[in-house]
Amino acid sequence: MNVSRSLQSVTLRYTVPIVLIALFTNFTYWAYQQVDEAKNLARYHVKSAELNLGTIVDGYRDLLRAMSKDEHFIESDITLQERAQRAVPYKQAFELAGIGFSDGVGNMVSTHNNKVHSIAHRDYFHQVIRSKKAVMTDVLTDVSNGKIVYVLCRPMFDELGDLMGTISASIHFSEIQTALQTDNEHDIYSVLLDENLNVISHSKDKHYVGINLFNYGYEKLFDREKNLKALTETANGGFFTYSKPFDLSYVEFTKIEGTPWILLSKAKFSTLLGDGTLMFGANVMLIIAIYVVIARLMGKQVVGLTQPLDRFLEESKVVFNDSSMELKEHFEQVLQASRNGVFCSRSGLLTREYFLRGAEKSLSLSNTPKACIFFDMDNLKYINDTYGHLAGDKVIALFVAVLRESFGHKRDIIGRFGGDEFVVLTQEFRTKRELELKLDKFLAKLQSTADRLGIDISLTASIGVVLTEGVGRDIDVLLHCSDMAVYRAKQLGKGRYAFYHTSMVEVPIFS
Repeated sequence: MNVSRSLQSVTLRYTVPIVLIALFTNFTYWAYQQVDEAKNLARYHVKSAELNLGTIVDGYRDLLRAMSKDEHFIESDITLQERAQRAVPYKQAFELAGIGFSDGVGNMVSTHNNKVHSIAHRDYFHQVIRSKKAVMTDVLTDVSNGKIVYVLCRPMFDELGDLMGTISASIHFSEIQTALQTDNEHDIYSVLLDENLNVISHSKDKHYVGINLFNYGYEKLFDREKNLKALTETANGGFFTYSKPFDLSYVEFTKIEGTPWILLSKAKFSTLLGDGTLMFGANVMLIIAIYVVIARLMGKQVVGLTQPLDRFLEESKVVFNDSSMELKEHFEQVLQASRNGVFCSRSGLLTREYFLRGAEKSLSLSNTPKACIFFDMDNLKYINDTYGHLAGDKVIALFVAVLRESFGHKRDIIGRFGGDEFVVLTQEFRTKRELELKLDKFLAKLQSTADRLGIDISLTASIGVVLTEGVGRDIDVLLHCSDMAVYRAKQLGKGRYAFYHTSMVEVPIFS
């Protein structure tokens, strides 16, 4: 009997199943990992894009809410033309296509057309009048300039609380398109659909705009009826699609709250599998090479049976661990990106959206008197133009440091609203005089530390203050009132603070 042949036969009998099981296990793990990564990428991407779009729309929604309650616009003895004229600064400041005011039967005057025209035939007008709630339209063409816009419309009530008409804003859709394109990546991109599933914005290929991807075979669905029903009837979810053989993708979708839009994020496996395919191929070649070594050694001596097998298992384990580390690093990057959506990356303060969330919660939890303080840095543009943006960044960093030092209590909420605008919600004072002393100390500290920049800069701020005892606990109202107080402080010469009172009727020049 040939011992070598016998050993080779035994080796084949036991090692071939082991190798096949190892290959199958490795392939299954790798395939699951790629699918899971694609799903997580799509979910993160759609949440990120939803946050960006929601922030844009909510900003305009907040503007209309504030204007609809502004005394300048709800006075009963002014005409529609006068309201439209008073809204021109808002239109220009926010770069809107137009702002319009209507009465209860649909007669409207807008900032770009001072003549009365009717919107009684518009569905959104009837929805607002009937429901007495804000309504947002789908995209449409602005007849005055041919550009694509969407309209936000909300009811207006007079001093007695009776419905007096509507206020609406035509908003350029290009801002939404730019936000989608900015969030685009080579292997994952976003698509925005209307309620009929027609494409209204495609971050990768604008030629798809106006097309229903699911009706004309551009995107084929597994379990088509179930997934189309989910797309139109549920708030969010995901499914697999393919446009041609071996071109598999995962689509995550969500309905953007308060809009008629559906946001899709599509992750294509064909591009995601690039590096992973090379890794898996190298893994297979490694396993085959190890198997050949084992087979040859087993043909010579029994002692060589265990050592190559141990090496095979150890090297397979290394491959699995390497893959897990890559996945862990990816999730750490995703976590950091999510954190950047909550805090301003340059100042470390809360962004506008998360300041508003925290402020609303704080105001609702207790009836403790609070103050909303709006800080507007003076002369930041002059500093940037004269000394450069590096000096401007140093000024902002110094301002934030003094702000944190002055309002550093754990119950204080600090947010950055813009390049030179900051807002604080605080309850750490017992009297108005105590708050005034705190602000005096802040202004003095701000100026005394300016020389640390190494340049001759007068570092001051205009500050507007409003107390909840005077105007209530609605954060939108508090911001609006503190905004007008800032405007008053600037009128008085900057570098000072002003408390809001009802006689302040000037139109603010910022938001």
